[in-house]
Amino acid sequence: MCKKEEIKKIESKIQKIKTLLPSVIDNLKTTEVAVKDADQMLKELNKSFTNISAKLTKMCNTNCQLLVTENEILLDGVCISSLLSDSSVYSFCEYALNSDEFKLDYIRDKDYYDLCTLHNVNCELDFLVKTLEKKDIKNLIFYYPMFILDIQVHFSTNKKRTKNMIEDICLLQIRDKIKSLEFYQHTNLIMTQLGKFRKIINSLHKSIIENSNCVKFEYGVIEPVDYIQISKDSNLQHHIAIYRKYLYFVKQVYSVLDYLNKPVGELVLCCDCLFLDSAFLKVDPLFNKKEILKILNGVDCVEMEVYKQKKYECNQQYLLSLTELMSESLIEYEKYTCDSTQIESVDFFPNLSKKIEKMLQDCKTTIHYNELKKATLLKV
Repeated sequence: MCKKEEIKKIESKIQKIKTLLPSVIDNLKTTEVAVKDADQMLKELNKSFTNISAKLTKMCNTNCQLLVTENEILLDGVCISSLLSDSSVYSFCEYALNSDEFKLDYIRDKDYYDLCTLHNVNCELDFLVKTLEKKDIKNLIFYYPMFILDIQVHFSTNKKRTKNMIEDICLLQIRDKIKSLEFYQHTNLIMTQLGKFRKIINSLHKSIIENSNCVKFEYGVIEPVDYIQISKDSNLQHHIAIYRKYLYFVKQVYSVLDYLNKPVGELVLCCDCLFLDSAFLKVDPLFNKKEILKILNGVDCVEMEVYKQKKYECNQQYLLSLTELMSESLIEYEKYTCDSTQIESVDFFPNLSKKIEKMLQDCKTTIHYNELKKATLLKV
């Protein structure tokens, strides 16, 4: 059962209860229950239903929303990193959470807690519906205060459990990401540079966009917020365009970092094609690819060990080049905040992205190929 289906069931039951309540309340007024008490019961139940609707709306609208501020990063309203408490975790946070595998794990865990809560609320509503259908006045008088309290407890428990889950799963993901990096120091420097870019973007563009009444916010799954323009404004359109180009540039940097920080020497056989560190390894069609894979992965393949060392050094050099490119670009971009007469080029980030894309292509070029080929030919 998905969340949407559970929520629909809850909404349907609340509507049914609201239909049944008036006649039951009227019957209450003819018994020993005072009119004032009956009206109070109706008021408190309606207030509880309003609260349920508000919680359901929040549950739907704050699903996988990432919010980055100057000092904090929040996921679905929960602070997962603070610049003041741990600057290193804060710097790596967005990069670490930019993982499809993590996003799937997060959605699965959060949906589990939400579904448990929705199921409990549905059960509470089921009992209330049955009580109203039977017009069991004594049971209703006894049960309704418990119903209101139980609903509050269910949502409060969900909030606490979800908060703990978000904090734990995010911190674990960030720490695992940092541990997995082949080049932590270089990557950390690039994260710092990206943070400086973000501050400038926030100052020059994001602040103007968010202060406008002509945009609506759009959140992807654990992605930076995007903005949809709802009225024509060329100046606003300019700011949104640059902001989006900046986001694309950040994604390109992440792609390069992901590749360069992987352990070298990864061999993959896919559809009878052999890939070494994502680069196509051209092999004579007559040779058995599985046999070549076995040879290159063998402990006695000296040429493979030489390749790994060269590839590691090559990746390190590319990271240094990326750091230099980022540093030079940052100096160039900072002039827009220092000199108001400077007009920012709309092509700044696209041009920078192209350089990074080219760098990623170059990274994936096969090196030491002839030596590896020779090593396999001798053993096949």
